[in-house]
Amino acid sequence: MSVQGGTESGGQIAAGTANAIQSPRGLSVQSADDSPYEDGTWQIDSYGANDAVIFQFDRAVRLESITFAMGDWWDRFGLYLGDDLTYQRDFKVDDLSGFDWVSTILLDAGYLGTRFAIGASEYQACGYSIVQGHGCWSENSAFRITGITFSDVSLEAVPLPPAGAALGAGILALGWMSRRRRAQSVNIEGSEL
Repeated sequence: MSVQGGTESGGQIAAGTANAIQSPRGLSVQSADDSPYEDGTWQIDSYGANDAVIFQFDRAVRLESITFAMGDWWDRFGLYLGDDLTYQRDFKVDDLSGFDWVSTILLDAGYLGTRFAIGASEYQACGYSIVQGHGCWSENSAFRITGITFSDVSLEAVPLPPAGAALGAGILALGWMSRRRRAQSVNIEGSEL
C-alpha cells in the first residue's frame, strides 16, 4: 500500500498536490495554503483547499472501516474510489459529541478497488450561532486518520459444482479400483500353479 496527499475541488481529487504526513497522532495532509494546527501538527481539513489522502494498493481490497481522531461530531469526509477517484458519498467522521475523540466508521461491503481517497468536506450547518444568529452557514471539517481496515478480495473461491463433480469422480474411481482388485484376487486364487 502507498499513501499520497492530494486536494479535492469540484468533486475531483488531484493527487500529488499536497504532502501526506504520518505522525504518532495519525495521518494528515499539508497543502500549500494550510497552516498547522494549534499544537504545530497538521490535519486533513477543508480550510483553504480540501485536503485528501489517496491510498493505492497493488491488488483489489474491500474497504471495511476508517478510524479518525481529532474530529468533532459535525465533521464530514468524502469517499472517492477507482483509478479516476470517483466521488462516492459523504460520511460523518464521528457520531460522538466532543472533540479529540477517536471514532471508527464502519463501511458497507460495497467499496472495492485498488485505489481510494478520503477527503475533508465542507458542509452546511444550520441553527444558532453567537456570531451569525439564526440561519445556515458553511463549516469546515478537520481530522486525522489513525487506521483503516481492509480485506483482500483477490482470492478466488473454488466453485462448488466442479469440486462436487471431482469428488463424485474420485468415489467412482475408488469403487472401480476396489472391484478390479477383488476380480484379480479371485483369478489368482482360482488359478492352478
